[in-house]
Amino acid sequence: MKFTPIKAEFRSIDIPPCKNPHDSVFCLANMKGYMFAHTYYFMDMQNARGLVVDTGRADAVRKNVDFFDTVVANTFGYKFLPKLRGLVSTFPPYPPGMTSAAYLYFSNSPHWITHAGGARFIIGSLSHKDYVEVDLHARRVTNVDPDIGGELLSAHHWVDAERGEDWFMSYRMQDFFERALRAKTHPIQCKIWQRDAANQLHVKWEGAYMDVIDDFRLTAGKRYAVASQIDCVSDGDTIANSKALVVDLETGRHWDIGGLTTGAHAEIDCEEPDVIYVSNHNFKFRIRPVREWVPRWIETGGRIEEIHAITFCGPASLDKYRLTPDGPKFLGRYTRDDFTRGSIHWSFKHRGRRLICTVTAPSTIHLVDTDTMTLWKAIKVNNDVTDKALIFGVYPSQDGERIYVTSTNSEYLQVVNIDDGSTDMVMYFPNHFYLGISHPIRVDKLSLDARA
Repeated sequence: MKFTPIKAEFRSIDIPPCKNPHDSVFCLANMKGYMFAHTYYFMDMQNARGLVVDTGRADAVRKNVDFFDTVVANTFGYKFLPKLRGLVSTFPPYPPGMTSAAYLYFSNSPHWITHAGGARFIIGSLSHKDYVEVDLHARRVTNVDPDIGGELLSAHHWVDAERGEDWFMSYRMQDFFERALRAKTHPIQCKIWQRDAANQLHVKWEGAYMDVIDDFRLTAGKRYAVASQIDCVSDGDTIANSKALVVDLETGRHWDIGGLTTGAHAEIDCEEPDVIYVSNHNFKFRIRPVREWVPRWIETGGRIEEIHAITFCGPASLDKYRLTPDGPKFLGRYTRDDFTRGSIHWSFKHRGRRLICTVTAPSTIHLVDTDTMTLWKAIKVNNDVTDKALIFGVYPSQDGERIYVTSTNSEYLQVVNIDDGSTDMVMYFPNHFYLGISHPIRVDKLSLDARA
């Protein structure tokens, strides 16, 4: 493994006070309006203060471009191209419907933030060869390269903080290009990795799955691993065929959960560790032509996310499964005509009732009763920017009384009360930040003070 220090600025800020202060830190990983800088926010809801971490990512982007170039050249026999830095990544081949600029944007965007214990966090991106570790107490940011050859990593990690373990998945990038550009049935070789407390890597499973792995988790007891992905291989109006993966780490058996147009997430039940909820976003990415996105890019001050748009293909859904040694067993489905996107979902308890919190475009929270898999409550998020906002991130509070909400386009954090839909706090971010690509989390009883 390779560990490279990243120059970073840590700065304190004041945040708007909550009407109901609580001892939690809300964590959000952002990309600025271009792909060469990240900003990470850690907001103390008890003391109305935050810690902001600004980092440069130009070196990581350059290394990823070099990596992409080399893999493409080796895949298609373009032996002279690795010497021409950026040529392949500037001019496709890339999957149909996905331009090189759009793919580089996705691969360098912080997509998941994972709590690694104490004041340490892992920042993962979609389809990147490495990831970022942040230590708030030590005021240190590190780029971590597992150095595992031509493999790209899952955006989400699963951490056993007590044992110092970091688990993640990888897939062969060469297989990705083979499937995208030659044969859609080409198998994608994947691995499940365990990084132990001594920073040694161990392969815990290897087999055929999919590419662009978004979500990855282990159930309690580490019996099962669950992965979900976003399928970027599509052509014209053809819906991509996404699927989730379940692996029995004791026996090595694995099963696919198919029938998903766009999957991406699999949440574990807050009380039953063998129950999962698999999402089907049911949308596809549309890459805007240059003549369309360049004017939008100029108009918005250089927001690179204007390269892509989302087309909804019908209602989203959440499927409930129980994991068994004989494979996942279907238990029920939540879907409605007014449930679109469902960009993320979390299992939690509210006054004794088990719920899933998720979102429906453009600005409504859906709270789903997981016993019946039906809508329990819908909360329309109101503030002076929701007419142009698309809710992306949600996360429940520790006591199950509030929902943290972040938007895609309007750059705000809002804390919403489940009881009556009122607002505890709204925090606006500068317009040149882009929040919508990141899934936020909450960590309880965390000090943001520096420590030796």
